[in-house]
Amino acid sequence: DHACRPVIDDNGDFLGYRGSNRDITDRIQVRQELDRERNLLRIVVDTLPDQIFVKDINSVFVFANIGCARKLSGKTPQDIIGKTDFDFLPKERAQKWFDEEQEIICSGNGLVNHEVCIKDHLGKIIRWLSVTKIPWRDNLGRIIGIVCLTRDITGKKDS
Repeated sequence: DHACRPVIDDNGDFLGYRGSNRDITDRIQVRQELDRERNLLRIVVDTLPDQIFVKDINSVFVFANIGCARKLSGKTPQDIIGKTDFDFLPKERAQKWFDEEQEIICSGNGLVNHEVCIKDHLGKIIRWLSVTKIPWRDNLGRIIGIVCLTRDITGKKDS
């Protein structure tokens, strides 16, 4: 990083340049390391078959893996960021998830490996899920949303 300015005398004649340089090698290395870690995390969460997502305190998606995006919209994670379950699911199911998430946000108590059955419109079980939802906290410990991992366990329930 450098800053350079021309130096002009009282007559308006150019005398040269005055400037300074700053070594930003450390800053570039930190940025590269953060990019590497971000890319590694993305690869890990997108490779898992589970649905992984993060929502803010209003249950709005702020992060999702490919598995979650495909299950909800059939598209990419960017397609669901800024949206809620109400944009993708039947109202009754979306309301159930929303209420559950708001309880976690208000109480600070998460759910771990909570088994949920998904039924069709006739009440027949079509899928079993294992759902883990925990509070997402900032650096000061305040709850700012939820982190969720949902695994399809239908095959294990059928056997």
